[in-house]
This record gives sequence, structure tokens and C-alpha cells, in this order.
Amino acid sequence: MNRKYVRGSLEQQLEKALASYNHVISRDLKGKIEKIVIINRKQKTDNGHIVLPTRTEGGHLLVSLAVSGSGAYWETVEMIIDTGADVIVLPASMIAKLGIDEGTLAPRIMQTANGKADAKIGKLQGVRIEGEILEDVDVAFVDDALLSNKGLLGMSALGRYKLVIDNESRLVTLIKK
Repeated sequence: MNRKYVRGSLEQQLEKALASYNHVISRDLKGKIEKIVIINRKQKTDNGHIVLPTRTEGGHLLVSLAVSGSGAYWETVEMIIDTGADVIVLPASMIAKLGIDEGTLAPRIMQTANGKADAKIGKLQGVRIEGEILEDVDVAFVDDALLSNKGLLGMSALGRYKLVIDNESRLVTLIKK
């Protein structure tokens, strides 16, 4: 029998075990895992294209992926695909959880679809989309109330790919440039 052992924290072991599935991890206010929802198995085509199954909510396409501020901890986040956003946008409550020193973030005022908003600009060490990890991805953190518990997957990540959105089948295909 061929056994593989995964080392690391329980969180890291769980992420490794769920790596081939689109999933959402719900947490309580203290950050403890309350529920894990496995949406479906991730799809990667033979030609290296990444096919992201999505779900819809309020006319928006949502995908599940993982982000890390320091590389030591990965957080699964449900994100709205937003080609109008220049960068990934996350709730400010995630700054400390992702291991980012708030002092390294630059304050800015951003223009959003709903008007101007205060933001803190920085970089994520990694964004995991399917099995692929994007490094040094620009991010903006804004007040949690502006995001309704969801992030925005903007062009700082999506712009690294040719993007094909199939609204009928609700699939998003990422093709390396």
C-alpha cells in the first residue's frame, strides 16, 4: 500500500486533502471551522487550461480559491469574478488572519462601482487557483460591509490569463498567456 502523509497544521492538511475539489470553508467569528462544503471536483483540461466551475448569486459568477498573505497560512475565499476590478479586493478583517503586517499596507481611496472607498493596498504572497499558485498578487482590503462576505477576483490575478466566460454553462476558463 502506498501511503502519503501530509505534515503541517490541521488547516494545512485539510487544504491538501481538499486541493482537487472546489470547496468553501465556513468559519465562526473566532476563525474556527464550522462547515466545509464540497462543490465539485476541479477540472483541468489536457491542454493546461484551467476550467473553473462557478455558482451564481445575484447575477454574479462566484468561484472558490485560496489566498495567502505570508505563505504560512491559506484561507479559502469565495470570490465574485470582477473584470472591472483592477486588483483582488478582500475584507479588511482578513489582514491579520492572512499574516499581513498592516503597517506594510498603503492607504488609498479607491473608486468602486458604488462610489469611493477607503482601502489598504498591498500584495498577497500567493493565490491558489485550482492547483496553480500565482505569486505577488496585488490586493486591496476594504471595509467588510462593502463586500457582503465575498471577495472580488480582479485583474491582478485574472489578467495573467486569457479569460473565457461561458454564461450558459457557468464555466470560466483560464488560459495561460
